[in-house]
Amino acid sequence: SFSHTSPLSLSLTPLLSLSHTSPLSLSLTPFPSFSHTSPLSLSLTPLLILSHLSSLSLSLSLSLSHLSSFSHTSPLSLSLTPLLSLSHEYVMSYNLRGLALIFNQEYFSPELRLPHRHGTKADKNNLLRRYTHRELSFAVRPYDNLTRQEVLAVINDAVNWSHTEADCFLCVFLSHGENECVFARDGKLSIRDLTHTFKGDRCPSLVGKPKIFIFQACRGDKHDEPVSPIVDVVDCEVHANQLVVDAGTVHTLPAGADFLMCYSVAEGYFSHRETVNGSWYIQDLCEVLQEYGTRLEITEMMTLVNRRVSLRRVENCADRNAIGKKQVPCYTSMLTKKLYFRSKKL
Repeated sequence: SFSHTSPLSLSLTPLLSLSHTSPLSLSLTPFPSFSHTSPLSLSLTPLLILSHLSSLSLSLSLSLSHLSSFSHTSPLSLSLTPLLSLSHEYVMSYNLRGLALIFNQEYFSPELRLPHRHGTKADKNNLLRRYTHRELSFAVRPYDNLTRQEVLAVINDAVNWSHTEADCFLCVFLSHGENECVFARDGKLSIRDLTHTFKGDRCPSLVGKPKIFIFQACRGDKHDEPVSPIVDVVDCEVHANQLVVDAGTVHTLPAGADFLMCYSVAEGYFSHRETVNGSWYIQDLCEVLQEYGTRLEITEMMTLVNRRVSLRRVENCADRNAIGKKQVPCYTSMLTKKLYFRSKKL
């Protein structure tokens, strides 16, 4: 029994994985309730949960000094709305990891006057090994030296593909770049147009799911100057390996919610590629995926890739002005939750 001056104290432990959209109603019976017929409803807004994996101990003190009597039939209803979690993750438990497209452009039409991209086959093969590995298990579709129309046809097929049972979508371009475009074999493709194709109005089965775009392409006409003592030195002539750069300029482009845009180099700088081992960026990306692909959150992995590439420098190159120069990748995240590629259960 309660006096009309006694406080009511409720302890709720544990409170696990609550939806951020639905209210929580707790029924405590038998429980002294009020002489009027309606139960007491208490709303707490907002309630911030720091982790949906940990239990939450919630203590409420409710003063009943304004109530004079109780019956013993009605429950107490407690409403907690909305619930906001800082550690929400993308759902990555669908039947499929997702579709991965790799556009590998090594050769270009003579009228474009672009150099061949020797070493890009090594990039493609590294990506195939990593993304088809059982831990990541993407459905990878590689394409070599496609024309603009052929690339657009593949993109259109991917948009119309049912992603309902997929965790996410991945698209990689290995090419030259220029002014917000990447090159197919016979001309430019707008990055903005490519990414916007996968927005919700065109591809509803990817709404709310991560869409990852990776671009290995040069983004300018400058080398990054070293400003501190060199820690890592990369020999660019292992087994007749030569260092070259990808041509053109690509600007960082936002693409909308749930997109992650990853670039091999910051805007205005060269992206380095070894003619045997492949590009620095793809080499380090694949190594990070091998070591941490199922453990680290994706933006943590991309930051680690940035660091590894930044520790490299041009050691030997036909262009003597490039000796000692550096490269720093970058990414633009519009992800709205944390993204982990945890191993799928077989």
